[in-house]
Amino acid sequence: MNKYKFAPLFLASCIALSLTACANDHYTSEGGEITTSVITEPDPSELKEESAVVKDDIVPVETEVYDREGNPVVIPDSLNTIISASPDITEMLIGLGLGDKIIAADIDSAEIEGIDPAICTIDIGSFDNEPLIQLSADVMITNLSSRTAINPYAPLEEAGTDIVYIPRSESISSIKLDIEFLAAYTGTEKKGAELISEIDDVLNTLHMNAAGAVPSRTVYYELSAYPELGSCGSDTFINEILEFIDAKNIYSAETGYIANDADTVIAANPDVIISDVHTADYDCSEILQREGWGEVRAVVNGRIFPTSIRLRPTHKIADSIVELAKLIYPEVYSRI
Repeated sequence: MNKYKFAPLFLASCIALSLTACANDHYTSEGGEITTSVITEPDPSELKEESAVVKDDIVPVETEVYDREGNPVVIPDSLNTIISASPDITEMLIGLGLGDKIIAADIDSAEIEGIDPAICTIDIGSFDNEPLIQLSADVMITNLSSRTAINPYAPLEEAGTDIVYIPRSESISSIKLDIEFLAAYTGTEKKGAELISEIDDVLNTLHMNAAGAVPSRTVYYELSAYPELGSCGSDTFINEILEFIDAKNIYSAETGYIANDADTVIAANPDVIISDVHTADYDCSEILQREGWGEVRAVVNGRIFPTSIRLRPTHKIADSIVELAKLIYPEVYSRI
């Protein structure tokens, strides 16, 4: 069976990350660092003795940011065409209002709201630089680092397209850093700050309406349906969300994204089953018909719920957190 490489500890992420024009150092939960610095022009009031300087001689303001690997990335003078190499990146770019600048994207981005499916033709599994070189894009943003022994994007870079790297994050604090970095690089800091604020507002709202008044419920979070079941354990942002809303992931003793089996689900006897399977024509009611699942509490009590949107490590987690809270604890969060 296949391992699932999706891209998320969570209570610590409730501190808002401000986007400022000053130098700021942040550290991701994975140990990376992001620093945004802006060199600004001096206050005119402090230049009285140099008033004879002609304005045209003033050096333009330059802005530099550091990517999630700590490497300096110079913001381009103009950014009109973007290649997105993952659905997470595509979703964040659209959230920042840059959907119209995406001229090519990976195949999996076709399901993202706001993208033209016709441009989602990149097969990352068998990456080919040639068709992308023809696009002459300003930048390609990807989850796969180019700083490896063999740079897969070398021909694309040599043709003039910048390569920018963003890891697929597994914590809410890191997701916010991804948004902050993308906003700084694309000159959309104000919108980035709004997206981060939306995440923090959700966390604060749920914190004030905590589910402590009812017993904690166990949850089986299904990412891939029978027969090749897939779920997640600790060190994932999904597990972090479940912990935040006081739910117990039946696979929390595992690490990362896993291929699980029916026997361990039946043995765990979860109170709630969440289906985050979004393949074409899939109906999670098939879980009711699985052999041996008839006595599982979630099945007996009718607590099998599909997610309305795929949960990804982007700003959209704000909506997903609220949805999961309502599905697992409707008596507590239904009015939020």
